[in-house]
Amino acid sequence: MTEGHLRRAYPDAGRRGVSRDILAAAALDVAFDVVLHTLATSDVLRECGLVFKGGTALRKFHIGHRGRFSFDMDFATPEDPAAVSALIGEAFAAREDFGSFGFAVGERRGHHSIGVTTTVLPGEHWDIKLDFSDRPLALAPLDMTLLPTPLHDHYPFAPTFTVPVIALDENIAEKLSRWRARPLVRDLSDLSTLARRVSSHSDVAAMYVLKSYIGWAATAPNRRPPRPAAPLCESLATLDIATLDATDLLLPTKVDAGDKQRLVEEWIQTLHPLFLEVDDRARSKALRRFTGDRTGRFVHLASEQLSTLGASGGTAGRDADAPALGPDTTGPGLWVD
Repeated sequence: MTEGHLRRAYPDAGRRGVSRDILAAAALDVAFDVVLHTLATSDVLRECGLVFKGGTALRKFHIGHRGRFSFDMDFATPEDPAAVSALIGEAFAAREDFGSFGFAVGERRGHHSIGVTTTVLPGEHWDIKLDFSDRPLALAPLDMTLLPTPLHDHYPFAPTFTVPVIALDENIAEKLSRWRARPLVRDLSDLSTLARRVSSHSDVAAMYVLKSYIGWAATAPNRRPPRPAAPLCESLATLDIATLDATDLLLPTKVDAGDKQRLVEEWIQTLHPLFLEVDDRARSKALRRFTGDRTGRFVHLASEQLSTLGASGGTAGRDADAPALGPDTTGPGLWVD
């Protein structure tokens, strides 16, 4: 692979006046695929029960290469993070050919990470932060293959391997929980892109409330938000767009500050219907005790309900008005406590 391949795949990366950020992010995006291939062709995924989730998983398996760039890798696993990181290191040490990339598994600033260098862009270096969560998932993960990109023809391996990926509805629910705790532009971008691809709003509402409650209860009391799972529409009504950090978002096309501002406003409008649907279903009696509790005494019950949700394949199955799922390559009310 060469720099020319990256520039042809992402034309704006080669335009005059465009920063090198797009080119560097595109190279790192390829490195993510090499990492996933290494994990998939070793025993690490199986041995550690790794399930890929978060923004990079959304880009790789649901949104596609026209979506915003992501810069870390999130996994769910029941195993100790240090042990997982050690096994990942062994997998990389056993592999001989990484094409145009070099990798070093270690720790940086207290986080497990993978250092990346490449001959495609000499002098560039990245540290991929690896986040491991031991909180059980509600829904069964799906074995998925990468969405196609213009760069796959230049890989030293066939990008047809499979990776266990968190169910889309559950990833959306976790994004909603994160958004409610701390609004970020990158999460706004992901949620707006996927807002119309929810399979069951009832399931998303249940997972949003239960996961938010469990996370809230696990947070030190002096750092908790006032409520464990507040209404989502309330977050839009009180949102000051000026406080959102537009530099938090890197798109594969050139977008100036004014365009980003307009995109943010459009994304917020796109999210209104989703937030209304989730808020409406979160008013159910089954979830009310979690939205109203301020003690954290129902954590065990919340975990049980998440397990029940997964065992039943979802609370309500597929919503009648939900569109069929498929890769999107087009780019980017208050309840009573």
